[in-house]
Amino acid sequence: MSGFTNTPVQFEDEGKRSKTLILCATLFELTAFWEYALTDTERQRLASVFQRRNYRGLFNIRANLDCCITGVGVPATLLHLARLHIRDYDFVLSVGFGGSYSTRLQIGEVVQVTEDAFADLGVMDKGQFVPLNATPFFGDAGKRQPFYTASKLLVPNYRQCRALTRNVPTGELSNLVGLDWKKEQVDIESMEGAAVALVCELYAKEFLTLRVVSNYVRPAQEAQWNSELAKANLAVAILDVLKTR
Repeated sequence: MSGFTNTPVQFEDEGKRSKTLILCATLFELTAFWEYALTDTERQRLASVFQRRNYRGLFNIRANLDCCITGVGVPATLLHLARLHIRDYDFVLSVGFGGSYSTRLQIGEVVQVTEDAFADLGVMDKGQFVPLNATPFFGDAGKRQPFYTASKLLVPNYRQCRALTRNVPTGELSNLVGLDWKKEQVDIESMEGAAVALVCELYAKEFLTLRVVSNYVRPAQEAQWNSELAKANLAVAILDVLKTR
């Protein structure tokens, strides 16, 4: 894991820093971050959390830095976000793995998601799929388009992409239900992103979404998964962002 040392990331004058929340679906995706960003004391204090493979919930990492592991999928994500006082945080950093529809993104590449949509949550109208938040049933549909803002801040060095959130991962590029990735000019697919984007757009003061390409959206034998590379590169990106806060 080049570029890493065992020295934890140092923040400037933590007592004066704003309060930050890291959001992720699983502890697994943050494995490299725990290893290289935390002190031995912090890892020992959080050992009971890290030993629980399926841990879900909120915990404190250090002064002004919390983490919430939501679990996989939209329902679990919204459940945990509903329990958070998200307006208490000055900055929300949403991170995790994502599948890429296109090979223009490399396995292990970290991208900034600027917009995210619920790809398969909607209604059929005369044979056409209409996203739920683009219908009158969704309160004030407003702009009548399916995408939520996924990043209120823009950061350099990361490609900016649109994403789709699916309840059923595509697995292949045919027979898609709901929004079409090509028509909507989307690169990344996840199972939680639009839920986070929905809540953050409504409540968070500043928020940023990063996804690392862990695989291609293909049948299992063609997906080219590389979880270790994805975890390492995601950790670098998280550290990069936190150091600038």
